[in-house]
Amino acid sequence: MKKGSGCATIFGGIFFLAGLGIFAWGLSSAYDIWRSGDWVPVSAQVSAIDQTVSTDDEGSTTYGVTGHFQYEFQGQQYQSNQLSFYSGTDNIGHYQQELYYRLNSAEEKGRTVTALVNPEDPTQAVVDRTMRWGMLGFQSIFLLVFGGVGLGIMIFAWRSGRKLQRQQGLQDEHHSEPWLWREEWQSNRLSANTRSGFLFLLFFAIVWNGISLPGVIAVMQEGNLMDKPEKLLVFLFPLVGLILLAIAVTLYLRHKKYGQSQMVLKDMPFAIGGKTRGEVMVRGPLEMNAEAVITLTCQRKYKTGTGKNRSTRTTILWQSDQRTYAENQFDGSHRFEFNFDIPKNQPQSDDSNPSDKIEWVLLIERKQPGVDLKLAFDVPAFVVAHREAIEPAEEDLFMSTDSDNSFSDNGAGDWRRLGIEETINNLGTSYYFPALRQKSAAISMLIFGLVFSGAGVGSYFMGAPIIFLIAFGLIGLLMLYFSLNVMFYRTEVTVGSGTLHVAAGLLSADQTQAIPRSSVKDISSRSNMSVGNKRYYNIYAELNDGKKVVLAKYLTHSADIEGFIDKLKRELGMTR
Repeated sequence: MKKGSGCATIFGGIFFLAGLGIFAWGLSSAYDIWRSGDWVPVSAQVSAIDQTVSTDDEGSTTYGVTGHFQYEFQGQQYQSNQLSFYSGTDNIGHYQQELYYRLNSAEEKGRTVTALVNPEDPTQAVVDRTMRWGMLGFQSIFLLVFGGVGLGIMIFAWRSGRKLQRQQGLQDEHHSEPWLWREEWQSNRLSANTRSGFLFLLFFAIVWNGISLPGVIAVMQEGNLMDKPEKLLVFLFPLVGLILLAIAVTLYLRHKKYGQSQMVLKDMPFAIGGKTRGEVMVRGPLEMNAEAVITLTCQRKYKTGTGKNRSTRTTILWQSDQRTYAENQFDGSHRFEFNFDIPKNQPQSDDSNPSDKIEWVLLIERKQPGVDLKLAFDVPAFVVAHREAIEPAEEDLFMSTDSDNSFSDNGAGDWRRLGIEETINNLGTSYYFPALRQKSAAISMLIFGLVFSGAGVGSYFMGAPIIFLIAFGLIGLLMLYFSLNVMFYRTEVTVGSGTLHVAAGLLSADQTQAIPRSSVKDISSRSNMSVGNKRYYNIYAELNDGKKVVLAKYLTHSADIEGFIDKLKRELGMTR
């Protein structure tokens, strides 16, 4: 086992033992209550009683009961300070307050209470042996969260250690063929990662809900929600947890529906600087000759920051997509062919540094009734000398090496799929890009902005410095602005009589700019934004004076965009 795996196992073991220890502590109280079932009841006199109240820096109050009582058993006098089998303070329910009120009332009025005495050891006695199921449930959460996380880390470390050993053997065997260094890349048939996706999210959702549940229970038990409305913010955490569970269920249903699908390459691996042909065999219900979009993405996944500020980021380095149509097979599966030209100078697959990886992902997606078809395949992409020489990639004249450029694409694009409304008016042919074309991206950014804004406002009302309100609020407002821009931005491009007429705006496109053909140097696309694993592109008219005029924003599907650019250039009399 590697050193890193051993450290992870120890770390996971600490978490597991912590969760198990807290749960065992709760079980010890339950065991004491069970074994006291045959203890002998006697009359006892409360001689001292006190309510212990503790308030932490965050304003959470816990309660406990201390004191002692006297009793007689078989002619002898005894004294005990064990009022119940639960020591310390807590705020789970009102048990501690109710126990204090009952015993304090008995002391003030001089009434006796019933105590239970262990006949085998009369020094052991207790006044209350109530089983607190809420407390046991609360302690079970620690077993689920800490124990579950710890066990998960240990299993992951153990499996990772074995996987690293097997991978090292494959590296020694295939020294000059790095695409054979991973077990899942040993053949040209690759499986989708649907199972690992929903299992990871399900585990994360359970842990998230397990961590947030104690806080919700504590707030509900404290009450006074209307007096301190900032307490309501704690309910955001289980709300997020429910959303995570809903997504996990969706991923599970997708796995059950399409999880047996495979991607088959004509030749392994994907060739950087060459052509790669293959097919996706979808096993699941689809319409006859169904259409799908296949996207090939090169992305860098890296970690930044340290400690609590550590986060994982993904940057798309290159992306290309194409539309393809299903060929229905006799066994009920559906065959989608693809053919990608990958430009030279793209980075190869590289997972040697877990904190900074280069990944290539092929994604096939299609809107379907119920659960959509959306399958991702982790694929190998490398420079293969003989394929580069025999099958050179056709490089796009409008593409350079940085990640913000236009792109090349093999699939035939259909500009009508961009959501354009085509009409004829007195100026020529008009192409209108209406609002609400990218609702999912806009809604994602809207939710993100609302969460950040709410976190800033909530932290301020809970006593945090105003800098938190400013920082979180500004980020939230910025995301809200972007979401509204994506949702409502619209443009209208009209081509006629050798002139390009452009009108654009957030809520309306009233003011029109007329650009003569002689002033247009080029029309191209550029990616300025990505949401998740999808790039969004803008189309620009580059003028001779160096200025750029936006013709359309927030478009997806590269081949369709290139098809529209081709059409504009033809209508303006430009050659590509």
